[in-house]
Amino acid sequence: MFQEYLSGMLRQERVRRHMTQEQMSRLLHISRQTYCNYETGRRCPSMDMLIQIFEILKIPAEQVLTGLPAFTAQDRQLLMDFHRLAPQQRVRALELIRSMLSS
Repeated sequence: MFQEYLSGMLRQERVRRHMTQEQMSRLLHISRQTYCNYETGRRCPSMDMLIQIFEILKIPAEQVLTGLPAFTAQDRQLLMDFHRLAPQQRVRALELIRSMLSS
């Protein structure tokens, strides 16, 4: 399932940036067929290759891995603040957030 999502996202982001598979393969120092296989889901790129692809396409890894839009600076600060809470405080914070979302 993730491989299908990843392959579709790679193609979508490449096309959005008006790049060809040939251009991507040259930048990555791989054959066009290998890159094509990434986009069709026949092969899954290594983690090192994924990082290179994300850098070329300017895609935050967190966006790909979570399927969510890229985190803003405010999102990151909120996560850092949450992780500074004591375990009991985290539980209370999550309960409060869930109650707010359900009402």
